[in-house]
Amino acid sequence: MEPLEPRLLLDGTPLITEFMANTSTPWYPPNPNSDWDWIEIHNPSGSPVALDGWHLTDNHSNLTKWTFPAGVTLGPGAYRIVFASGLAGGDPAHPADLHANFKLDAGNPEYLGLVMPRGWEEDIVHDYYPTYPEQLEDISYGLPVVSTVYEEFVLAGAAATYHVPTAGDDPLAWTAIGYDDSGWASTFTADLAGLVVTEIETGDTDWLEIQNVSEAEVDTTGWSVAVNNGSAGNINDASATVWSLSGPVAPGQVLYRTDDAGDNYWGDDIAWDAGGTGWAMILDPAGAVVDFVAWGYTQAEIASLSINVAGFTGITVGDRWSGDGAEVGD
Repeated sequence: MEPLEPRLLLDGTPLITEFMANTSTPWYPPNPNSDWDWIEIHNPSGSPVALDGWHLTDNHSNLTKWTFPAGVTLGPGAYRIVFASGLAGGDPAHPADLHANFKLDAGNPEYLGLVMPRGWEEDIVHDYYPTYPEQLEDISYGLPVVSTVYEEFVLAGAAATYHVPTAGDDPLAWTAIGYDDSGWASTFTADLAGLVVTEIETGDTDWLEIQNVSEAEVDTTGWSVAVNNGSAGNINDASATVWSLSGPVAPGQVLYRTDDAGDNYWGDDIAWDAGGTGWAMILDPAGAVVDFVAWGYTQAEIASLSINVAGFTGITVGDRWSGDGAEVGD
């Protein structure tokens, strides 16, 4: 196996960890006359990942070229081979084997990607872009898995101090044992939930995406996602339609809603204007703000936010945001 360049792999994200694009020796057991290529998918997380509706493709312009059939689940730490045989309907004699409807090109390297069901550009979870390198005969191309160990040095809710340095500060003085930080600002560390707003789109079709970025399952029973009516110009004008969440969200799992009635419909128009202001927030069953994002508003406007939504009254941002909103793009 020829290793790829070292990369840091994200926990919870399925990966194309190995593939063979230059097979000269027939080896597929049920068909000894084949010289089919193959692609290996790996689930590095501690939870099963359902691949129903996910896609593999060798064409960056066609991200849904081949779709995993229903019932394909990768267990924790499991691997699954997909044969790049070009058999559109698979092998009738061995229906349990997975066959993509394309082959890999060794002499003319091409794109290879793994894509979540929606099939949009931002749903590419792992790829070789713009192409993988030229492949050697009968040598697979593999990705070494780099594990990352996380240790919690400061517990959520613990007292903490911080200081924003200036050009005249000694860059190393604070590292000394017994350093006096009494002049630093005092605060408390936040207990952040794993579910966050990861992406927003304003334009012809407005949509937002949320993801469980933690290593643990999040039970979202009773949770909701709220957005504002950006067209109104008042930061406290919240949309009456909310996204009611329910059930568990697995580590790394992505959910989204749009104001397109044919694609995970929000239930109403999301009144965000391209180049305008807006916000979105995730609320827990008690009405506490789990995550909040805002764009185009000043710090003072965000501090003044107090809304009634999802059956709760007087919801404020609290410590979930500091400073002005994100800069508005075109």
